Amino acid sequence: MRQNSFSLMELIAVIAVTSFLLVMTINVMKTDPTRANISRLGGACQFSSAKAAKERKNVLIEFDGVSFKASYINGSGVKTVFKEFIISGKVEAKMEKDGNTITSYSVTPQGTIGGGGSGLVFKVHKPDDLKAQFFTVNGFTSRVFYYDNNGDEITTW
Repeated sequence: MRQNSFSLMELIAVIAVTSFLLVMTINVMKTDPTRANISRLGGACQFSSAKAAKERKNVLIEFDGVSFKASYINGSGVKTVFKEFIISGKVEAKMEKDGNTITSYSVTPQGTIGGGGSGLVFKVHKPDDLKAQFFTVNGFTSRVFYYDNNGDEITTW
């Protein structure tokens, strides 16, 4: 019985094509840190609003541009932190209300932010790119609206 095998040139060609496809796949799977962090912050804001409604307590959101913390005061007066994380160092972020940078706000069990009024804006961008990706949190419905670099709405939860 005769056995056919790869020649050295065929083996090198297969390895080269496989390597090329592997490099392309890795580049496609890389996550954009700006979009990843804006999604993480948006999800945490929505979760905090749901937690306020479930626990029937005001939830305090604290964000200093690096660390996000959501907490509430229980019946005994003890502060309970239920969501906390640090955003990627590859981006810069800030939280604004009425055009002013703020570091905290509260969500009531009824879903309103700080008694209602205008929503909050989280802006996230790479240090070398001043165009921010951002989202707003509506002051009455606590819905999160995502926007792209040009301010065009791209996704609504």
